[in-house]
Amino acid sequence: MTNIRKSNLELLRIISIFMIIAYHAVRNIHETDAITQFVCDFIGNWGILGVNCFLIISFWFIIEKSCKKNKIVTVIIQTFEYSFLFLLLSIIHNANIGNENIIKYIFSLEVNGFLEPLWSRRYWYVTIYIFICLISPIYNKLIENMDINQYKKLVIFSSLLVFYCSFDSSGWAYEILFYSWLYFVVGYLKKNKNNILEKKAGLFLLTGFLCILFISLITFIFSPQNYFFWILWLRERDCFLTVILAICLFYLFLHLEIQCKAINIIAGNVFGIYLFHENSLYNICNISYYYLTIITKNHVFITYICVICLLFVLGSIVECLRNKITYFFYHIFRKLFVKTNS
Repeated sequence: MTNIRKSNLELLRIISIFMIIAYHAVRNIHETDAITQFVCDFIGNWGILGVNCFLIISFWFIIEKSCKKNKIVTVIIQTFEYSFLFLLLSIIHNANIGNENIIKYIFSLEVNGFLEPLWSRRYWYVTIYIFICLISPIYNKLIENMDINQYKKLVIFSSLLVFYCSFDSSGWAYEILFYSWLYFVVGYLKKNKNNILEKKAGLFLLTGFLCILFISLITFIFSPQNYFFWILWLRERDCFLTVILAICLFYLFLHLEIQCKAINIIAGNVFGIYLFHENSLYNICNISYYYLTIITKNHVFITYICVICLLFVLGSIVECLRNKITYFFYHIFRKLFVKTNS
């Protein structure tokens, strides 16, 4: 057991991808009874919490060390491979577009998609992650040269700036500002050990969860319109409440002592599962929901849970296959390169 790396944060990654899948899958639920709708909505509310957990875990390790170039290249290649896979599926699905329009179709989807940037309308998380990785050496240098009081002032000022800009939060400039702010917040918390969020993580998490449940229930019963806006706010990327809960959840898992090889192996697939489960070119989530609705005879809640589990399993299988195929071609090209240079 001592040779197995810790699995606490790997387990959090797995839980986070389930939250993200549930968040996307809940969009398919319509015209069901009130109780089922509420339960499914509540389960599906935590997608952005899952994304924030992913980013906080990444930021925690990038701070002070910066991101390795190989990691950035790997993420870009992996994203391109999944985009190419769904492009092929989309072309097959739209076979009637005609041969003369295939090139135009590919160009409009992939070349323009890469310039969005990095397929951001499909994979906005990837764009944010790569941007932070690239700029992290500058951010880390700034963090290194500040004492704790200067850093505190920076966090307070940037928090006010983000709050002010949130009233007009459209566009990538705000996305970059918000997640840069989150990077500095994570850095401050890492420097300021035994802070209140770390010491009271479990209490804050439980209180926040119960408050969200209570407000959701009250608005759902007595004010459906306000319930709708409440749900939308919880699912916003810049929801401060979700950020606080993500930090508390991170701290809760950070201090757990778990070692499990199986968890580590499964967690190695979660980024691939993320890329697989939701793509605007060929939406596996919608297709899975359609066929599972038939199999489960339109039992909405059972269908919803089955879709989440199916996408996780299929995503894991596809990611394992992608890994094997990628390494196969990598070794072939490496051998060819060595031969041509010998």
